[in-house]
Amino acid sequence: MIFVDRKIQLNLLIKRLGKIIYVMKQLREHVKLVNIVYKNDKVPYFRFTGVNARKYLDEYIALNLDTCTRREIIYSHHEWMRDCTTLVVEDNTVLWKNPGGDQCIVLRKASLAPLEGELEFVFQVRDVSICTLSFVVCRGDLVGIRKKLVLVIGGLQGRPNTASILREVSKSNREISPADMLFLACKAFAVEAGIKQIVGYSAEFNSASSHSTLVTMDYGGFWAANNAIAGNEGQYLLDPSLEKDPGDPVFSSNPSRTRRKRRDKILFKEQVMGNISRARILAARMNDNSQTVANPERSLPRSMQHGTHR
Repeated sequence: MIFVDRKIQLNLLIKRLGKIIYVMKQLREHVKLVNIVYKNDKVPYFRFTGVNARKYLDEYIALNLDTCTRREIIYSHHEWMRDCTTLVVEDNTVLWKNPGGDQCIVLRKASLAPLEGELEFVFQVRDVSICTLSFVVCRGDLVGIRKKLVLVIGGLQGRPNTASILREVSKSNREISPADMLFLACKAFAVEAGIKQIVGYSAEFNSASSHSTLVTMDYGGFWAANNAIAGNEGQYLLDPSLEKDPGDPVFSSNPSRTRRKRRDKILFKEQVMGNISRARILAARMNDNSQTVANPERSLPRSMQHGTHR
C-alpha cells in the first residue's frame, strides 16, 4: 500500500513538473492568457498561477483537445466576453424565476465545475443548486467547426441525491425537467448572441465524464434526444434556433402530452430570450438579424411566468 501511494505521488510530481515546463516554454502565450482572464485585477501578473489561467493544462472541455487548443479556447472566450457582453463574471444574473420565488435559473462564472467551461447556468431551488450546465464560447475553428463562433457545452449534470427534488420541480414546471430548462436557457442565450452552432461531446471524450465519479449523464442519449447531428471525433452539433414543433409527427403513447410539452418548451425558451434582451447582458450581437420576442410572457403558462432580476 505504501509503495502504491509513493508511486501515485511520483506520478503526480512528474505531471506537475511537466505542466511547469510547458508553461515556461510557452511563457509569452501564458502571460497573454493571464492578462485577459484577470484583466479586471489591479495587478494581473499576481494571478500568474490562478486556476482560471492554468486549467487548460488539465482535462479541460474535451479529452481529444490538445493543451494549446484548450488555452486558445479560454482566450477566445474571454475575448468574446470583453467585446460582446456586459457580463461581470463575479455577478449572478437571474434569467428566470418561478412565481413562488423558490426556483430560479442563474448565469454566472463557472465555479461548480471549472474544467467544464467558463460560464454556467445553474438551476437553484431555495438557493440550493440542483443542476448545472457549463459552457464556453469560442471560435469555431478551435473545435473543428466552420463557424465564426460556437458555444461548447462541457457538462450538464445534477447534484447527487436530488432525484425526489428533481421530480417535484419538473412537476411544478409542466413536466419540463431542470436539465431541459437549463438546456433551453442555453439555446436561448446562443440565439440572442447570434451563435449558430452548439457543440457537445460524447461520454468518451467528455471532460465531465472523465474527472467526476458522480456523473451519470448519458451524453450520447441526451444529444440524440435533442436531434443533434453526430460530428467528427465524438462531437454532436446542434442549431440552437431549432425546436421540435408541436405539429411535427409524434411517436409516443400520449401524443397530446408530447405536443403540449413541445409548445411549453418553445414558449419558455422565447421568454428567456426576452429576459436576456431586457437584462442587456449582450452588449453587441454577432448577428444583427437575431430576433427577440416582443412579449414572451403573453402566451406562457401562468405557472411558468416570472420576472427578470439582476
